[in-house]
Amino acid sequence: WSLAAIKATRRVAAPAATPQASIDRDMRDHIVVIENDGAQVLLIDGTRFAPVSNFALLHPPGGPSEISPDGRSLYVAGRDGWVSLYDLLRGEFVAEVRVGEAAHGLALSGDGAAIAVAAGQPGALVILAARDLAPLKAIAARDMRGQGSARVAAVEAAPSRESFIVALGDLRELWEVSTAASPPLRFGGFAHTNERGAEEVVLPAGGFPVRRIELKHAFTAIRLLPGERTLLAAAPTSNAMAILHLDVGREIATLSVLARADPASAAAWSTAEGVRIA
Repeated sequence: WSLAAIKATRRVAAPAATPQASIDRDMRDHIVVIENDGAQVLLIDGTRFAPVSNFALLHPPGGPSEISPDGRSLYVAGRDGWVSLYDLLRGEFVAEVRVGEAAHGLALSGDGAAIAVAAGQPGALVILAARDLAPLKAIAARDMRGQGSARVAAVEAAPSRESFIVALGDLRELWEVSTAASPPLRFGGFAHTNERGAEEVVLPAGGFPVRRIELKHAFTAIRLLPGERTLLAAAPTSNAMAILHLDVGREIATLSVLARADPASAAAWSTAEGVRIA
């Protein structure tokens, strides 16, 4: 699935008859419920707890969905590789695009401008424009030597870092993909000078450079912890979970649990004594 092939699948609905500016409603206090085994969406007014709209999904979700910062748009990654955009207030389909044979979830960037989709078969991280799902970049899930192939197992947004964090289920790597207009030096390729204030770094064309962190194990599930400097990661064949430090780029601790756990279902919060995880 090349970027051109992904672009060819994109479909956009006709413009709505009612201009968006003419609808006056604050969507940020609403609740979205995906019901009937992923077949429908119910939008509830969080103040009055009354239904606002109910509409069918075109494709059953393959993982958690995302909502735009203004609460107006819903993004759904289907198990069949289709990513769909819906207008929640109108209860209408807006656009869709297929990123591969399967999709394992998506994440919305902190500024609400870009979506990263964990695509499978073939494995790739696909970046889409949030406003209309226009494909921006497809990054093949291969190692730093350009070899092998892996499925993108999970992706999370790290707003304070202006990046996406990506777990590769079959490679002993963790990716951090920058969404910043001017990415930090850690995302660069070759540095022409390390003189403070005069650094020059070669960045890949098309934006969204990848910082690759080599690991001892491959992980299939991740959960960012408060502060977004560390994350909880789990391997598919182990009951132990690892704590990875993103700034230093390595594993710093291991947690032993009685049974295999999914970090995505964990709750984490900060206290005066440090971070607590449940």
